[in-house]
Amino acid sequence: MRQLKEGVFNIRKIFLYYGSLIVLGIIFMIFSMIAPNFLSVKNVLTILGQVAIIGVMAFGITFVLILGGLDMSVMGLPGFIGSLVAFLITSGQSIPTAITIGLLTGMAMGFLNGIVAIKLKVGILLSGLAFSWIARGMDLWISNYGPVYIPQKHSFLLLGQGNIGGIPISFMVCLIVFIVLNFVMTKTSFGRNFYAIGGSEEGAKASGINIDKYKIIGLTLSGVMAALGGIMLTSKAGASMPNAAEGLWFDVFLSALFGSTVMTGGIPHIAGTGAGVIFTGILLNGFTQFNVHEFDQMVIKGGCIILAVAISAVGGKILKIDMK
Repeated sequence: MRQLKEGVFNIRKIFLYYGSLIVLGIIFMIFSMIAPNFLSVKNVLTILGQVAIIGVMAFGITFVLILGGLDMSVMGLPGFIGSLVAFLITSGQSIPTAITIGLLTGMAMGFLNGIVAIKLKVGILLSGLAFSWIARGMDLWISNYGPVYIPQKHSFLLLGQGNIGGIPISFMVCLIVFIVLNFVMTKTSFGRNFYAIGGSEEGAKASGINIDKYKIIGLTLSGVMAALGGIMLTSKAGASMPNAAEGLWFDVFLSALFGSTVMTGGIPHIAGTGAGVIFTGILLNGFTQFNVHEFDQMVIKGGCIILAVAISAVGGKILKIDMK
């Protein structure tokens, strides 16, 4: 009986730490067998280009997930920043100036979101929704309800469309962001304080950690990453479209939530989100390979989120999200 219990415990432990990786491996093998060109260099590079923008934004909301919140502002903020940067570039501003203004605007929006959510006690979820709608309105105002096209062959387009040695520049940016953020969150006291708050706010407060400060920082960083994603999206498309990022936000959440079950079972972290981003990229590429209808894609993506939470539940630890 004891051996049976130990066996069940080991199975639960395997699901807890490696469940999402197992699912990722199975999907990867199935696609490799069914689609002959799935493992081709061209297709792999396509996947890398697909995941770059999703990854940058997913890394941003991971900060908020660690703290037990869900930042909904990413539904509107990337489109607004993309339109802002496109407007600045077409108005004659230099690329560094336009990008800097875009990132600072995203930072300011994230900071204000944090102030409203934490200091005014509106709550992260509701405040994020409000700022998402504000950003959408500002997006329409700047773009005048239409696309803002970047001139062809403009250097700004290299960010989303260029490559070095065949590797998309956008993926290189995403990889650099991943390396930096993963180091910060795993090797510094700043990152450890985030996890301390996510584990127990009371315990973190007793240790002298300023909880409100870190929650505001988390939402600010999420705003910056959403802005960077919006800038990269505009560069890739060659134009800003009103509410252009609406089709991406679900993929962003899927990546972060699915990734939260990787290696630490229910505890969000940057490395897990990275794995979730790869999973989402493979899934999206598979949809393209097999001409999966948009409605069917929605059902599959929703099922994947349920699966991610179920895997962590099997391991005995469910992702904690404060819905206030």
